[in-house]
Amino acid sequence: MCKYLSFRSNKLFTYLGYKKNLLVLYLLVNPINSALEVLLAYTTAIAIEYAINGSLDQIGMYIAAFFVYVIVWFLFSLLHTYLRNKILEHAVAHLKQDLMERILFSPPTVFHKTNTGTYLSHLTNDCEIIRNSYFFELLRLYGQVVQLVIALAAMFFISWIIGAFVVFMALVQVAISTSFKKIISHLGALYSRQQQAYTQTCKETLQSFQTANLYDVRHELSNLHAEAAQQTEHARFRSKLMNSIVNELSFSAGTVMYLGIFLIGAVLSLKGVLGVGAIIAAAQLMGHIATPLTNISTDIAELQTSFEIADHLQAILDIPFQNQPGMAKDRFDSALTVQNLSFHYNQKEIFHNINCTFEKGKKYLIVGPSGSGKSTLLSLLTGQLPLQNGSITLDGHPLNQLSTAALHQLILLSPQEPYLFDWTIAENIRLFRPIAEERIETWLDQVGLCQKIRSLPNGIHTRFGEGGNEFSGGEKQRVGLVRALARNAPILLLDECTSHLDAVTAKRVEDLLLQLQDTTVILVSHNPSHALRHAVDKVFVMQNGVLTDEVVGK
Repeated sequence: MCKYLSFRSNKLFTYLGYKKNLLVLYLLVNPINSALEVLLAYTTAIAIEYAINGSLDQIGMYIAAFFVYVIVWFLFSLLHTYLRNKILEHAVAHLKQDLMERILFSPPTVFHKTNTGTYLSHLTNDCEIIRNSYFFELLRLYGQVVQLVIALAAMFFISWIIGAFVVFMALVQVAISTSFKKIISHLGALYSRQQQAYTQTCKETLQSFQTANLYDVRHELSNLHAEAAQQTEHARFRSKLMNSIVNELSFSAGTVMYLGIFLIGAVLSLKGVLGVGAIIAAAQLMGHIATPLTNISTDIAELQTSFEIADHLQAILDIPFQNQPGMAKDRFDSALTVQNLSFHYNQKEIFHNINCTFEKGKKYLIVGPSGSGKSTLLSLLTGQLPLQNGSITLDGHPLNQLSTAALHQLILLSPQEPYLFDWTIAENIRLFRPIAEERIETWLDQVGLCQKIRSLPNGIHTRFGEGGNEFSGGEKQRVGLVRALARNAPILLLDECTSHLDAVTAKRVEDLLLQLQDTTVILVSHNPSHALRHAVDKVFVMQNGVLTDEVVGK
């Protein structure tokens, strides 16, 4: 049977043992629960024999025995269900957490190869499929196999002829399920991919609400959603239909086995080999054999639909953590140096053989047209992109030899479009760091947000809301800037940090950045003001893949 299940390279089944004590207890309780269910056949046979040969004097003893049996069976059945659900709870929660950690800590180049809609589908739809079609089915498969073995042993005890017939029919049912293995696995994977596509369609449709209204393409987007929904449901229909076909074939084989047991039992009874009680017990045992056999076929088919999905999730779990255990460094002493740096995307060269030095405490401006490579340079300076040619050193130490923690502590990038969580303004600025409210309010005042904050119902404790619709682009940009200032990193990189601001507010923000003592500030802009060009210590121009010095500055 292991050959038919073919777990391949994924190790998701190990999550069932996350709480080992629960799994061990489940493995012990399951055979007892199965034995109690099989014992029902003998209990029925005893009742028949009592009806034929017993007396009323024994009725109390039989009632007491049956009552004890029912209570014990109920308690073990309840415990079995509780343990199974608890194991599933811990397994799925732990799997989701591991997936999210691998995604969050993956290298940026790896993360951006997959869109967020697919990640969401993995964490929701795929995890739900793994819960129902992988973890649950593995646990149930174990129980069904145990019950089948116990019932078969009891059947062989009654009659080896009936037992041999049942084993033959069991092999027929296994053959049915394995014959459809590839097509079931293919259709299950196709359904998963359609779910991913549907999740991505929903995400983009909802995120484009404003654009859809402004350009009046709501009907077209609705039609795209309807098409994606139809394709997803059709893929689900095909997958479930194939499972149903396999189930019905298995059920038909089970029906043949059921009728065959009665026929063989009748022949053996006519020959005087079996008594009435044994035939009744065999008939009862048939239910505990046919049902597990059908369920085993169903479980194997259901498992097969999840294998490709399990492999996809395992691929995420195999992503290496970005956290590199490099050299620890907690201070910036002299300079961040770029030497002979070149970079290309696919076959397109972004820049070639650039050299520059950023000294401690000085202020720099990098200018150039859009698409010239300014943001790419910032990504290289923060370790978000891997070096291809050339070197970047911090106080003489290669940047790629520093630990991830040290790199993030010393160099901080504030992007042009900072992401703001649906938390309070204070929580968005703190990002889990203990920062006094007074300092937050001071920074907000320095970037010109004091009046805006005072107009809010709860000040800095007002929630941003999804998408921050109550805030303008410039206000969001300045909250992101305050978040960067709160980290107090010795090297601060700012990508178009005033692009959404009016001239007066932009000048206020630039003056604040230029006054930061002992902080190396590197500003990137495609259209800086004349005053900023002359206020910084040095201006670099990025154009046509070359970085040159501009003869302006202090």
